[in-house]
Amino acid sequence: MRKTIILLLSLAPVVGFCQATVRKPALTGEQVHSLAVLAEVWGFLKYYHPAVAQGQQDWDSVLIQKIPLYLEASGKDAVSRLTAGWLTETGTPAACGGCDNKVPDSCKFNLDLSWISETNFSREVADRLLFIRDNRNQDRSRFVQMNRYIQLAINERVYNTPEFMYPAAGYRLLLLFRYWNIVEYFSPYKYLCGKDWKQVLEEKIPAFYSAADTVAYQLEYVKLVTSLNDGHANYYMTPVLQRFWGVKHYAPFGCRLIDGQLVVNKVYNDSLAALVRMKPGDVLLTVNGEKATDKIARFHDYVSASNEVAKVNHLSPLFLFSGPDSNFVVTKSRKGVMMTDRFQMPGYKVQAEDSITVPWRMLDGNIGCVDMGRLNVPQVDSMMDALAGARGIIFDVRNYPKNVETAVAARLCSRPFVMSRVSSPDLDYPGVFRFQKQHILGGRNKHPYAGQVVLLADESSVSHSEWAIMTLQASTRTTTIGSTTAGQDGDISQRMWLPGGLFTRFSSLGIYYPDGTPAQRKGVKIDITVIPTIRGLQEGKDEVLEAAVNYIKAH
Repeated sequence: MRKTIILLLSLAPVVGFCQATVRKPALTGEQVHSLAVLAEVWGFLKYYHPAVAQGQQDWDSVLIQKIPLYLEASGKDAVSRLTAGWLTETGTPAACGGCDNKVPDSCKFNLDLSWISETNFSREVADRLLFIRDNRNQDRSRFVQMNRYIQLAINERVYNTPEFMYPAAGYRLLLLFRYWNIVEYFSPYKYLCGKDWKQVLEEKIPAFYSAADTVAYQLEYVKLVTSLNDGHANYYMTPVLQRFWGVKHYAPFGCRLIDGQLVVNKVYNDSLAALVRMKPGDVLLTVNGEKATDKIARFHDYVSASNEVAKVNHLSPLFLFSGPDSNFVVTKSRKGVMMTDRFQMPGYKVQAEDSITVPWRMLDGNIGCVDMGRLNVPQVDSMMDALAGARGIIFDVRNYPKNVETAVAARLCSRPFVMSRVSSPDLDYPGVFRFQKQHILGGRNKHPYAGQVVLLADESSVSHSEWAIMTLQASTRTTTIGSTTAGQDGDISQRMWLPGGLFTRFSSLGIYYPDGTPAQRKGVKIDITVIPTIRGLQEGKDEVLEAAVNYIKAH
């Protein structure tokens, strides 16, 4: 009986910590630091220690048991002693004869195990962690596999039953620690996210720990995902979030910030845009009484994007017209005239109107223009033959091409060319990214296109669009005109499940120019920057296209 009582008393902190309704005091700075150490050690052992990586322990349960212990640890010596005991429980791995520990610096740009020496562990604990690093798992991991796509959260419990919709604090921290470590070891662009990823962990621990209800918990999940600043890092728009934010209504037009004002810069569907009385160049002032720019700022942290122009481009159709119903009152300025419109916005994604049958045309001055979003692979040779005598060809990539870039590049290049460098995670050394063999495209071409080649790009150039631009840039001498692209390049991972039935994904491969320059966040290389003006939009001009025509005529 006495042993039973002692056991129940020892489990009391764990039981209390795992009850969602238990109200808890705010964390101290020391507790936040202890939990951050716990997150780092837990993730490191998960991917490095052979017994853990191969699934010999229920690693989520281990975390839940350790959280109250690290919370109660007083001082760095106590944290070090706890970690020493944990390492003893987990066991010392056998010496690894096949571990390649001589990794060039060019492959370690995303690897950061500095916390082992910076956490004030005892020398013994640091040495034991370094031994695990050097004798890490080399067999198939239970948690990460490489197939066609990198699978980063396999065999993970989903925790999607009703009691986990708003889970207890331990499981809220599990979401944070699971996602943080997946990014820590397997995001190719963690080092480019614009933030110290360790600092993100320490900032998010109090937020997840104190999240008061389901809405607060799911909002923190969204902000965690978007903090990676990766346009591929999407999240699940749950019914809870839909009720909180209101129904999304997809505008039949797009917006861009120009001179600090939110301006309609493109129309996706002329008929529907006419119904809501919007034209290019209209300056949106208020939506249902709220300043349009204030609403953009309010939802800023809930949009996944790699840079600011892409964020506004995604945000305006996602959140600008969200609300309890489809009725909207908008004030706008059109050529200096204030106007107020009342209309109903469609609650579905608008399909673009397309009456164009041939995706290329001749402009004045013997200049060809190709819409890369409408061009199909079987049309490439006909297009290139038709435009062979043109003074220059403008390839408009302000859209999403249909895998035509390789065929087009083959007609532009005179010889084989190096397209890009691609990095992928080394699953035998988590955190290390190795560059794949060079992508060689094209071949000997006796009759390459001899005229000027100009590419058009802007924030609508996303992911595969950017890959297509990089391919054409590498194939021949080109001039790229426009503005910053979305900066989200690389295959997207499979879904990663998180407590509460939530999931996310992010870029799984690193994409670089042959000289090592990343396109992530920065976007593709732009030679001549041209940003549409409000006046130009109002006058129906395509100023980027006009700049390309003028460039070809001048050269």
